Amino acid sequence: MTTHRKNLAPGRDENRETPASRATKAAAVKPGRPSPSGPLFRSFFFGGFEGTACVNSHRQWIDQIVATEHDRQADGDYRRLRGIGLHAAREAIRWPLVDRGGKHDFSSVRPFFEASRRHGIEIIWDLFHYGYPGDLDPFGEEFIQRFADYCYAAAREVRKNTDGTCYFTPVNEPSFFAWAGGEVGRFAPHCSGRGPELKVALVRAAIAGINAIRAMVPEARIVNVDPLCNVVPPADQDPHADAHDFNHRAVFEAWDMIAGRMYPELGGSRAHLDIVGVNYYWTNQWEIGQEERPLGLDDPRRFPLARLLRRVWKRYGHEFLLTETAHIGDMRPIWMQSMADECEKLLNDGVPLRGACLYPILGRSGTSRTCGRAWGCGTWCGGMTGSSDKCTNQCSRPCERHSGWNTNLPSSGGPPQVSATLTGANPRGRRFERSPGVAWATAGASTRWRSLPRKGCDER
Repeated sequence: MTTHRKNLAPGRDENRETPASRATKAAAVKPGRPSPSGPLFRSFFFGGFEGTACVNSHRQWIDQIVATEHDRQADGDYRRLRGIGLHAAREAIRWPLVDRGGKHDFSSVRPFFEASRRHGIEIIWDLFHYGYPGDLDPFGEEFIQRFADYCYAAAREVRKNTDGTCYFTPVNEPSFFAWAGGEVGRFAPHCSGRGPELKVALVRAAIAGINAIRAMVPEARIVNVDPLCNVVPPADQDPHADAHDFNHRAVFEAWDMIAGRMYPELGGSRAHLDIVGVNYYWTNQWEIGQEERPLGLDDPRRFPLARLLRRVWKRYGHEFLLTETAHIGDMRPIWMQSMADECEKLLNDGVPLRGACLYPILGRSGTSRTCGRAWGCGTWCGGMTGSSDKCTNQCSRPCERHSGWNTNLPSSGGPPQVSATLTGANPRGRRFERSPGVAWATAGASTRWRSLPRKGCDER
């Protein structure tokens, strides 16, 4: 049993402090030091590599790192990031590949450690991007203990391979995953009607993981990532209670639980929340009851992003990041310009927005599908293993194998030049999309977590 587990497992603390338990207590009181001003990284904008690795709705394993060949081309990908002035990235450690029955093998992460150090790219490490070891039940106690062990081991590996601050996202998008995996069965565990229960289970895992990370790296920074959405009433109706409740409560539930504002018995605190990471796509605003039909960009009912981000800042204070944003096809540069303008509004008013992530920086397919459907959402295209088709776009990344994943960049070719500092002229860019189905926040934990009904899940 690892030293930190004794501190984390219920009923196992025997009133004997260990170095790990003292570090955990210290981290619970004081998180990593906030940046006094300016971006967290050497560039305001940074890149994000799609890290989904899970079992989809077809009961098939999907791994976007392999599909985009990022595992084989990590060195070149990081070199190209640096070449356009992006000096940080979001990257995933794939829990199912690392954790084999509780034993850890980080060989799959080594190329990313080496490439990031070689090219000076700071990394926010996603530790749980929808996928988990197949022998675990996400509703069980063993899940939380195994996740804490894995987080402790991952923090040790990251610390050994990082010269500066270590950044972690323990659980990516617990609200969306609760809906996708617990309410509508698009990801394992393929449940229906258990969204609230799964959200709480994911938050419990996140809190245990944060404790484990800080037991190993007391000064680690935690970036808790979740989508930010906004719903509006039909055009012919006045505002009503359901929309207000969604926008001011349900959408914040996971962050509130991690921060200890909701269900404090879970053990969350403001120190656990640390940096709020906001994911925002063009699909994140819709008319209530029309979840898979996003509002048009010219719809007067749309809220500006700056207004939505102010809502987050006023709720939690402290610094935060825009951790994903994008559009598809030819709308990408228009969307990116709009996002840059919105970020600049906040920065001019002194709001501590510390960066914005272009995610995904490589094209990807729909994660709920078998393979091959292009979303046209990346900055560069990523080849898909098993196809001999050639990429027809002009890309700065070589794509010797490609299957409809080209990102349809403008005819000028190559990645747009993005100002990475937001000084003077606004940056120009491009963007991407998230898969449909953003009703995830309605899977909110609206009843006490200990009395939530337990419904069946399909076998994986």
